[in-house]
Amino acid sequence: MEQRSLDEQESSDNPTHLYELFEQAANRFPKLKAFVQDENSMNYEEGKQSIDAAALYLKEKYNVQPGDVIGLLLQNSIEYELLVFAGLKIGAIVLPLNIRLTIKELTYIINHALPKIVIGEKEVQELMQNIEKETSQQEVHWVLHDSSFFMHVPENEMAPQKRHVNDGAFLIYTSGTTGRPKGALLHHEGVIHTVLNYEERLQTSENTTTLIAVPMFHVTGLIGQMIHMVRVGGTSVILKRYQTERFLEVLDKKDVNFLFNVPTMYQMILQSALGKQMEPIQKVKTIAFGGAPLDMKLYQSVQLLFPEADLHNTYGATETSSPTTIMPKYYPVAKQESVGQAISHTELKVVDEEGEICPNGEVGELWIKGPMVIKEYWLNEKATQVNFENGYWKSGDFAVIDEDGYVYIKDRKKDSINRGGEKIYSIEVEKVLNQHPSVYESAVVGIRDPLYGEVVKAYVTLHKDKSLSDVELRNYAKGFLSTFKLPEIIEFRESLPKNAGGKFLKHLLRN
Repeated sequence: MEQRSLDEQESSDNPTHLYELFEQAANRFPKLKAFVQDENSMNYEEGKQSIDAAALYLKEKYNVQPGDVIGLLLQNSIEYELLVFAGLKIGAIVLPLNIRLTIKELTYIINHALPKIVIGEKEVQELMQNIEKETSQQEVHWVLHDSSFFMHVPENEMAPQKRHVNDGAFLIYTSGTTGRPKGALLHHEGVIHTVLNYEERLQTSENTTTLIAVPMFHVTGLIGQMIHMVRVGGTSVILKRYQTERFLEVLDKKDVNFLFNVPTMYQMILQSALGKQMEPIQKVKTIAFGGAPLDMKLYQSVQLLFPEADLHNTYGATETSSPTTIMPKYYPVAKQESVGQAISHTELKVVDEEGEICPNGEVGELWIKGPMVIKEYWLNEKATQVNFENGYWKSGDFAVIDEDGYVYIKDRKKDSINRGGEKIYSIEVEKVLNQHPSVYESAVVGIRDPLYGEVVKAYVTLHKDKSLSDVELRNYAKGFLSTFKLPEIIEFRESLPKNAGGKFLKHLLRN
């Protein structure tokens, strides 16, 4: 398939509404498979019929109108994808809800997001009932979806609701690891811009098949895979939830050639593959990863298991509708630790504590501006004012941009450690510790110290059947780190706390 530049794509068939993406795919590739789950599948023509039926059902039965919020409390499924596009066709704002959150956390989101309807499934019925008891929102329709959603026969075709490109499409609440989650309001233009960039950078097409195992309530599964595949006419093979053995089983049976996962999942895949003494997997041609740093040991191991795949590190956030940077197809080996270059029509700058631009190669906070960046946090003017300035979103990440525009993430601003005036980046220490053959993963935090203010503490998990002492690991690290960066304390654990996106919950480790 001939690849077109992003500008050519935007000028030739520029959609302004996300439902148009599915409409275009159904027109161009009606008989190609859109979704596959277990033994069930649906082509784009069938998908559009089901989406149109569900949109009319929601509008007629529950009076869902443009601008209303539709909550989805579901595991990954074909129905999830259909309901997303049904909501978008109406002009509603889709609220993907994280089923792994507590009742208290979900109740806060429902009270803040003000949905008209929350759609669930039998597996979460008890969870829904508990939230309904706790919430102050009495006007919400709590509904379990069934086949009637997708079999509604319209008397007249319902036209997609006209929406402005800056109107809200998705309301996704950030992980809120240090406080109340914020509702990021993603707009149609931003998500469309995102999938056009994925298409261009990863060179995907109607011949691309991805395996979605990350939750679709996060931007990677929702946008980086599902909506991305709709844009190009590709196929989404869906796992209800991630389980390593099931992932490898489906990967073996289906014609999957594109993976997009968080590093933790690749770590578990590699560990299982090593235990099974699996042969290298040749059919996967493109691998993307993001959501957390990927150390070089893991990068090299992924390349060995998938020798035919191009590896693309990415960097982004909910607030940037998924990616800000993507590694190009070809890049110098010296750039392997980079998260890539800015996607099209994106401005990046690294600023110091006074907001002044840092020279290339100097560390500062990464600020991001572009069509994919959200305009506001939902009903949270204070957070919007604090986190945005002159169109730039303040990422909260320390980064460096080199002379070729490659971005290197040094640390979360809140995770950096100040030891007696010396700045230490936790990611740098973690990368060194993770290189040790016995180390499975590590999380580094700063803990209070009466002399230095903060010192380095490392939490470490080991590979199965491996042993290691803190003295041995510290001596290993001495070969790579300055003395002041070495962990003063190393604590070995069976596992480390993470959120649903695979990110360490470092505030729990600090405490």
